[in-house]
Amino acid sequence: MAVLSDPDWEPFWVGCKRGVLLIQRCARCEHFRYPPSPICPSCLSPDHLWVEVSGKGTLFSFSVVQRLLDPYWKGELPYLVGVIELAEGPRMLSNLIGMPIDQVSIGMALRVVFGHITEEIVLPRFEPYPK
Repeated sequence: MAVLSDPDWEPFWVGCKRGVLLIQRCARCEHFRYPPSPICPSCLSPDHLWVEVSGKGTLFSFSVVQRLLDPYWKGELPYLVGVIELAEGPRMLSNLIGMPIDQVSIGMALRVVFGHITEEIVLPRFEPYPK
């Protein structure tokens, strides 16, 4: 995964390994931004902090993936990919887990969980909340 070696993303991936969801927040206007960016899209400031967010959100959109795009997912087909609107505002693309495909609905409450892909790669995924 090329993004794992991108220095702009490093704090995000370190947070995932620790089991916390970290998102950039502008140090000037406090706008949350995801994906990470060298400048704030709201005020153009280069100053930012990495802050822990709640990991809660709602499902904005989703898709059912039925075609193998990467060998890792071989035993997972079909699987769900969603756009999650985090409680703090940014939208994040991620896997949806812990729910049958026919029970997925736009607007449903979700929370982040972390899945170990390898010893070095930990991905944020989202499951229904509350359980």
